[in-house]
Amino acid sequence: MKDTSASRVDLLGNVKKRCTYCGTNTQLTMDHVPPKCLFPSPRPSDLITVPSCCRCNSGFQLDDEYFFFVLSVLSNGRETHAGQILFQKTVRNFRRPEKVAFKKKVLRGLRKLPVTSDGGVYLGETWAIRIEPLRLKATMSRIVRALVWKECLSTSNRYVVDIFFADWLKSAVWKDDTIRDIIQILVDVPLKGLRCGQFRYRYVTTNEDENTSFWWITFHHKLHFFAIVHPPTLLIPHDP
Repeated sequence: MKDTSASRVDLLGNVKKRCTYCGTNTQLTMDHVPPKCLFPSPRPSDLITVPSCCRCNSGFQLDDEYFFFVLSVLSNGRETHAGQILFQKTVRNFRRPEKVAFKKKVLRGLRKLPVTSDGGVYLGETWAIRIEPLRLKATMSRIVRALVWKECLSTSNRYVVDIFFADWLKSAVWKDDTIRDIIQILVDVPLKGLRCGQFRYRYVTTNEDENTSFWWITFHHKLHFFAIVHPPTLLIPHDP
């Protein structure tokens, strides 16, 4: 993914001629990353754009809408003005007739969970929404591929993108010292992203393999992901 043989200008010209996600060179348009729907109006003027074929671009809509729903619920307006606007938009969307099926599906996934203090004292119960992780990962994989295009000038659809939720990384399940060391390295890498601060990321590449990179991505200071981009031959443990 690093530019080792051609000038950056020439390489950029080549990658602009292919879809970032599937590699085709026909019916190209520009895709906004992250999706525009994740931001309140007026939207940031510095959203990343990458070349995308019409088929890939149109295929993202439903997963993008679901990602927006989860992000708006987690933001819920208590910490940022942007989060409040997103949550209000979700409430309005739920009232639209065409969203009845989606609303029923969300309500069926509601469940009560126990709440305890840091010391383990039972405090009662709260409502929680069942999350569909594969749909979140679909949107995140696309975002990471777009960031690889932007930062590393690569449109290869042969590499693998593994997405992990930050909450899982904090659990006792992951005991890989190497991954913990990589995350610590990422902490010291300067942040990049939108000037508004609603989307930020850090990344590092490896000297041993130019097709491997590691990413830490944050939305609205609330939703965090860790991603590994690697060749198919590299085996990565998955969250349970």
